[in-house]
Amino acid sequence: MKIKLTAGKVTLPVELAQNETAKAFAKWLPLKAEALRWGEEIYFYTDSKLPAAKGTLEVEIGDVAFWIGGPGIAIFFGETPASRADGKPRPASPVVIIGRVTDDARKLSAVNEGEPVLFERWPAEEKGAA
Repeated sequence: MKIKLTAGKVTLPVELAQNETAKAFAKWLPLKAEALRWGEEIYFYTDSKLPAAKGTLEVEIGDVAFWIGGPGIAIFFGETPASRADGKPRPASPVVIIGRVTDDARKLSAVNEGEPVLFERWPAEEKGAA
């Protein structure tokens, strides 16, 4: 399922993963929050928990993840304070990948803390189109 992420003035497409956590996340849409930053990661806390499979510390630029320990949602677009010499993002604690930005996730570097973050269905999805 394709959804839309709008953070500050940046809008990006996200393809949801095919797992139970992502399916449960899709039921929350639309979801609006306030951006928090941790290096080159945008995250926010949620009031609800999602079903979580085994988490991972291995993420890539563009991954959208459910942060089990928050609970919260994280969007990775570069290095985080926990990154290693390989330059890849690394979460603070295990996450479950729920989707992936299908455009240049580095555009999220323009988003400041406190700006709105909105996940919503892609307009074509709302109309039932593929």
